[in-house]
Amino acid sequence: MAQTADVNSYLCTFAGKCGDAEPVDDTPTKAAPQTKGFRLAAAASQPTIAAPATKGFRMATGASQPVAAAPATRGFRIARAAPSAPVAAEPMRRPARLAAATQARSYGAAAPSRNYAAATRPAATPGTARADLMLTFEYNSAAMTPAAEGRARGFAQALMMPELKDKRFLIEGHTDARGSRQVNVDLSRRRAQTVADFLVAQGVDRTRVEVKGVGPDEPLPGRAASSEANRRVEAVLLS
Repeated sequence: MAQTADVNSYLCTFAGKCGDAEPVDDTPTKAAPQTKGFRLAAAASQPTIAAPATKGFRMATGASQPVAAAPATRGFRIARAAPSAPVAAEPMRRPARLAAATQARSYGAAAPSRNYAAATRPAATPGTARADLMLTFEYNSAAMTPAAEGRARGFAQALMMPELKDKRFLIEGHTDARGSRQVNVDLSRRRAQTVADFLVAQGVDRTRVEVKGVGPDEPLPGRAASSEANRRVEAVLLS
């Protein structure tokens, strides 16, 4: 599962293929069926049916009609309700995508198939698109740990996907600033070479990968040159 996620991440970074959008459900809403013995509530735009006459009293009318005068009483008056403007019923709202899909369709029409829109972004620019491969090595060694080999295997799989099979990459090794610069530059180059050799062993054409040892010269932004976070191997898109 993790390896698949890594492959998808590399395809997004270097090819602009960033997965699929959520499906759009554009099934039209069907009209309510006719009922027996009662009526469904009418829409707010339809007039309210007048209540039948009663004996001895009158039923209250809708808010849009004037209130009849209260009958005379003895010793006191019944308080009349304050007149107020009728409140329009709020129309039912639907999501914009669903409203657009159902507009100008007849109720009861067959539901079309769902649409899946590809979510992509512009293709990566050679020389600027890069990714930290998140690889770890044995202490003061160019030998990858087993976990690093698993991650490198995911990167090799991504390089052989149709979206990246014609791309060339630079494998860049980096270290922190502890110790001799010359030793660190050599170690970073050997680590980059280890990764490149591993990719070739997984089936990647050797002509598609180059190696470079940067040593401590390019620490991560916001990190001290001596920080262990600078120990990394990055892949840079060349063409």
